[in-house]
Amino acid sequence: MKKSLTALLIIGLVFIYTFPTCAAMHKWVDEKGRVWITDYPAPKKSNKQHGGVAQEQSKTEDAAATQPEGDRPEQKDSIPGLASLPEDVRKRINDIFQGEGSSLMSSSSIALVAGFMIVFAIVFYIYICLCLFLIARKLGVADAWTAWVPVVNLWTFVESAGKSWWWILIVALLAILSVVPVIGVVLGFVNVGIIIYLWTCISGNMGKNRWLGLLMLVPIVNLFYPAVLAFSKTEPIPDDGGSTTGMMSGRG
Repeated sequence: MKKSLTALLIIGLVFIYTFPTCAAMHKWVDEKGRVWITDYPAPKKSNKQHGGVAQEQSKTEDAAATQPEGDRPEQKDSIPGLASLPEDVRKRINDIFQGEGSSLMSSSSIALVAGFMIVFAIVFYIYICLCLFLIARKLGVADAWTAWVPVVNLWTFVESAGKSWWWILIVALLAILSVVPVIGVVLGFVNVGIIIYLWTCISGNMGKNRWLGLLMLVPIVNLFYPAVLAFSKTEPIPDDGGSTTGMMSGRG
């Protein structure tokens, strides 16, 4: 796409720069059978060749028109006005157009990339849901299986942090408002901060240092920290009442 836009921009500048020279274009075939489209006439040939030039040129043009696209003779400087540009510029523009078909992604390549992204998204979703399910089950959250249900697993996440149901409304509302221009960026950062805070609560409920939840801010590390909580041993922290349920100590 960027190559196409660059080519169009260059062509537009060429047209503006060479507009007076575009009034008369000439198409001719040289002695090697190559088709030329230029803003200057065909070079003069010797008298021996002059007699059959018109007939040979007509035959060559007809043959080039009937040939498959891949077998046609190479066309040089097929863009009007290129002759007035430096040779390296003309070569660059021709290379862009000749290589455009191979540089753009084919439909099969696009389908392959899209398929890979879909598979990756599904695998990542299963991984996160599995970690949340194991965390919720270790903390004694009722109906831990809801961790597998989209949107509903937000309730599982908040319950694992030991927070009340209205925290769900806060997270959901900020997520919706984050699409609003300008202010949405600020609300998006606020929502990230709330989610990180909930992870610190989960860390504390799992019997670990709650500040370890800040690891969710570190790229790459935040991909593995949920698995650390899910597969590591839970060490409940007794609350003031002597209860051994770590999750309840964070509810607020």
